[in-house]
Amino acid sequence: MDHRSKVGLAQFDAAEDDLSAAGDRRQNRHFIALVDGGVHLGRIAIHPDLARRDKSGEVIAELVAGCGHNFTNRGTFDRDRALTRGFTNGRKQSHGGHDCDGTESNGPQTVDPDRFGCRGKRTDSMTEILMVRHGQSEWNALGRWQGQADPPLSPLGMEQAEAGGAYMAKLHAEVAFDGIGSSTLDRAATTGDVIAQRLGFDTPFRTKNLAERGAGEWSGLTRAEIDVRYPGYLKNRKYPAGYEYDEELLPRIQQGLREVIENVPGDRLVVTAHGGIIYCIEAHVGLPFRHMANLGARWFDFDENGTFTLGDRLELLVDFEGEATTPTQI
Repeated sequence: MDHRSKVGLAQFDAAEDDLSAAGDRRQNRHFIALVDGGVHLGRIAIHPDLARRDKSGEVIAELVAGCGHNFTNRGTFDRDRALTRGFTNGRKQSHGGHDCDGTESNGPQTVDPDRFGCRGKRTDSMTEILMVRHGQSEWNALGRWQGQADPPLSPLGMEQAEAGGAYMAKLHAEVAFDGIGSSTLDRAATTGDVIAQRLGFDTPFRTKNLAERGAGEWSGLTRAEIDVRYPGYLKNRKYPAGYEYDEELLPRIQQGLREVIENVPGDRLVVTAHGGIIYCIEAHVGLPFRHMANLGARWFDFDENGTFTLGDRLELLVDFEGEATTPTQI
């Protein structure tokens, strides 16, 4: 079965977007902006043959499964070619976006088949960011919740960081990053140091505002220990004292990104951070939860108003011959 779900027929002005820019090697694509109450969700790719039709051509816009079904029969195209919609996701979402008993969306989430992903048109106020999840930490290997505890990378995590750095060097040759920032926590900072060395950058700028979500009383515990001490909490998406919910976390992330942008010149940056940080950004724009592997990454644009425009997820360990790991706790 086709993994994409049809949104339906829509009338819109399908004039080509000019995505070319000096020094930009990315391919041209045709996009419709996706907007939710001021939060930009990215763009839907439109086949070039359809986009070349004169003016209000009828097209079938397709969204990937796991995201597109939420828009079916609920979206309308306005005169500015923006798909505005009422997002009513009936699924219960975890505030933490991790290690819960809810259904995870495992369907493809990207709209571009290119290995390195493709970006849509951006405004001058936007900074393009590739946020990378750190390599496996010692507590990841033990299945322990970390939060803002500071265990280092495991030996495997160091190998993953090196492999991810090698892949980033290839990506750097394609899209040319300008600099790098990171969380202050050792697992993300060390991952950032490895990538920075591969890219020829100085030590990354670090900010505590991109540290992992606080796990409160669960820091250092395994899932089995949590189930004993806090029966029913994970199943019912309840969290302990000191846990940092999205409402508190998101403004901290936005501030951390502003600090990186203010201190690292350029308009395309790498940021090494944490699963909980990436999950919070994805949840903020209404994407369904999916676990992310160590050295997984997410493209997004971020502007001075704190608005996120999400691009594709990316895996940096595609050439890694060792073990890939996906922690189910932060």
